[in-house]
Amino acid sequence: MTKPDPRILSPYEKNHLRKYDISEETALQTEKPVEYLTHHVDFCGLDFYVDESVLIPRIETEELVVLAVQTAQKIFDKTKRKLEIIDVGTGSGAITSCVSKKLLELQVPFRITATEISPEALQVAKKNVKKLVPKAEVQFVESNLLEGITQKFDLIIANLPYIPTERIAFLDKSVKDFEPRVALDGGKSGLTLIHTMIDQAKNVVYPHSKILLEVDYTHGYDEFNPVRADWNIVVTPDSNVGVHFVELQKK
Repeated sequence: MTKPDPRILSPYEKNHLRKYDISEETALQTEKPVEYLTHHVDFCGLDFYVDESVLIPRIETEELVVLAVQTAQKIFDKTKRKLEIIDVGTGSGAITSCVSKKLLELQVPFRITATEISPEALQVAKKNVKKLVPKAEVQFVESNLLEGITQKFDLIIANLPYIPTERIAFLDKSVKDFEPRVALDGGKSGLTLIHTMIDQAKNVVYPHSKILLEVDYTHGYDEFNPVRADWNIVVTPDSNVGVHFVELQKK
């Protein structure tokens, strides 16, 4: 059997370890992401707690946060009432926390419902929200996507698993061997859970409501053909990293 190449730490990894007083020697004993060793990750300028029950928030998702805040502001300008927002599959609570922080700064009234199928991940989300945005009105629901959700929402945000199953094996070892597969594997096309959630969403939206999604760079309009009869769809490439963002509005 070929001996694996020794781990080489990047400048980012070295600085991250140093910041939280974790030795490089400790990191070199494992392929585990440094964020799991320190239990810290910076996202949208906030310091999040993470462990192996949650996906490590990625920089590309910061753009989803920006889109969500802009969309929420537009909906509020139109409706002039307290917004109901839902973050489906909240994971570490990164989107919920950052959107809450921005809307509090903008003085846009809102309540966010954060759903998560994993009870362990839900506890991490609660911990982060309590620490980072204690004044935000957030309710947590253990749920499979929108299952059991009956109220209507002005904005649905979802960064669900979207990597096609066959590509999981080709991911970096630090990702495929340590990050929760349930937060990565999007099924054969990468859109299994996303299409299910979109189907569920038709019962919890207003005419003005929007759905915002982060999807794989291979997902374009054709991949949304199964739902295009019911939804107006806009697909926008990420400005830097290579994912796509999708906006849906009920016809």
